[in-house]
Amino acid sequence: MCQGIAKDITAPKAGDQVAFTCTQSTDATRYEFRYRVGSGAFTALDPLNATARTSKSLTVQDGTYDVQCRPCTNNTCASWSTAN
Repeated sequence: MCQGIAKDITAPKAGDQVAFTCTQSTDATRYEFRYRVGSGAFTALDPLNATARTSKSLTVQDGTYDVQCRPCTNNTCASWSTAN
């Protein structure tokens, strides 16, 4: 399981670009990210590259966001961890 996820802007506001970093997992070969706005469906958020534990930036609009990450080893992934 991912130990946590952090955002690069403490209190983002509409229009800010925010990237997220998953806590490093020693066995991980890749990381997956996803987000949703309000109670909508989750949408994949790409990592910076195939092995990065940081996501590409997401431009924030008004609303409540849930962002999650999980470390994966080959084809097996841990449970999703949610950003605070």
